Amino acid sequence: MMEGSSHFAEKHPRSNPFFIFYTPSSGSDVSCTFSDVIDRDLGIIASSVHVSHVVDLEWLLSIYAECGQSTTMHVVGSCVSQLDNNVHNKEVKVTRMLSNHVFSTVHHAKFSILEYIDGSMRLIITSANLSDNDWTQHVNGVWISPRLKLLPEDAGYTDGECPTFFKSDFIRFLRAYSEMAPELVDQIIPRLKRMDFSAINCFFIGSVPGVHSCDNDEDVYWGHERVGRILEDHACLPNYDVGRCCIVMQSSSIGSVGDNADNNWLTGEFTRALSAVFVAENTNDAIDTIKTPIFLIYPSVRDLSNGSSLNNCLCYSSETHARQHWISKYLCRWRNNAAGGAEIAPHVKCFLRTDPTFTIASWFLLTSGNISQAAWGKLNSRGGLYVKNFEAGVLLLPSFVTGNTAFPLATLNGSIETFNKDVASLIVPFDLPPVRYSPGTDEPCFKQSTDLNLRQRNRSPCKDKHLRFTISKGDEHRAEEIFPNLSSVADKVVQKQSARRAQNGPTYCDVQSLSDIQVSHDVDSYTVLLKNAAALKILHYLMIDVRSYGARPSK
Repeated sequence: MMEGSSHFAEKHPRSNPFFIFYTPSSGSDVSCTFSDVIDRDLGIIASSVHVSHVVDLEWLLSIYAECGQSTTMHVVGSCVSQLDNNVHNKEVKVTRMLSNHVFSTVHHAKFSILEYIDGSMRLIITSANLSDNDWTQHVNGVWISPRLKLLPEDAGYTDGECPTFFKSDFIRFLRAYSEMAPELVDQIIPRLKRMDFSAINCFFIGSVPGVHSCDNDEDVYWGHERVGRILEDHACLPNYDVGRCCIVMQSSSIGSVGDNADNNWLTGEFTRALSAVFVAENTNDAIDTIKTPIFLIYPSVRDLSNGSSLNNCLCYSSETHARQHWISKYLCRWRNNAAGGAEIAPHVKCFLRTDPTFTIASWFLLTSGNISQAAWGKLNSRGGLYVKNFEAGVLLLPSFVTGNTAFPLATLNGSIETFNKDVASLIVPFDLPPVRYSPGTDEPCFKQSTDLNLRQRNRSPCKDKHLRFTISKGDEHRAEEIFPNLSSVADKVVQKQSARRAQNGPTYCDVQSLSDIQVSHDVDSYTVLLKNAAALKILHYLMIDVRSYGARPSK
């Protein structure tokens, strides 16, 4: 067994009623390793489903081997590494996400389904990719469900549901994978229907690509609109003036949220959704117009001085920040000094609504979704919510988790036993209260501008740089996996936009960013030319990591 995994079966029940853990392992009652997640003391695994953005298969299988668990698994991901030629496991099925939304979709959800030999199951929803870096070098959040038992043979169709309707929401989310991973959906959904979800006390929050109607309250299932509807039905604010209650947003990336400080997505529709609360019939409707204070936690340069190799999980670009510099007034420093981890970069994403003293919260959301329109959706002029990403998270509300109206908050400073045992405290992965950036001193820690980081996280290279990768003909069994994907996408784009695909030469299509990818070959090698960052992004959407296919930068 790996270090840290031997006592997790005792630790997991002590996390009740939140079941929230954080990486990397620090020895506290709320820290965990991936070995903990698949610890045999939690159950002997018969088969697993792992769905993620990045998957390092060799690392994943090595942990399973060390923990003595079955490697029968279905892995679904965007960037799934190739197994070493000497490692061949017929028990592992891999589905690389190829979507009909190629030019707008990122598969960013991260979750696992573990099925034990007795027929029971456990769900894991996390912000961590399936890679050693994410589980040992970055701060991530992990929700590990109670064990879900089999329902009786004569159970009805709606049996096994919980008060939050987690079961039906999660199954609905999985159905969104029908086109990309039909075999997974066909196999896992019937088994999930036979499970008893009644022990789950949180809401499932998902995002799936598409334009989703928000006209009918009963049919709002995705993105920030889903969060807003749940909060509107169930969230109760502490006994403070509503205008003083804060929203804390913490993220490892910030997308383009708007150029206008007074009219933008972040402080507009996104904050309005997160500000929703249950309003009694006799309450003044003016509550809807109150501007909620926002604290946006994202590392400044001086928060992380441990070198670029450990900060590669941060994805806010300097170009984006230059267009929305107004956001600086909301930015707060990343600090988790109590855990001894001030130098560790966060890959966790969480959101919460607190009182003015930051000691209690009316809800808490742990998710894969960063602060971006792609993750949470943007309302269009006809009231539809346009979502680009697959995301997954859990929303905890006190009335369902503890039976109270608020969660006492605690920071990640060690064992839960240090807190009042009579009141369950929700532990967050950063220090409170948040500390605003100092003007002129603090600047955001921007994403790494390197073209050699493809293997780990598939980040974009510096703007306006050309990258040429050569793949030797000796690796053509790998290289040939690239070209059908490029050709297929080129064909689809050409057909859709009535463009013409070039013939008898490099795979080239003069349609948007696809024109910035060129594939050619000579006697000895294949060459992939990526003309700019947008081109690498297309490969990223195609689930192609050129370095994992044996590619090396050409001179």
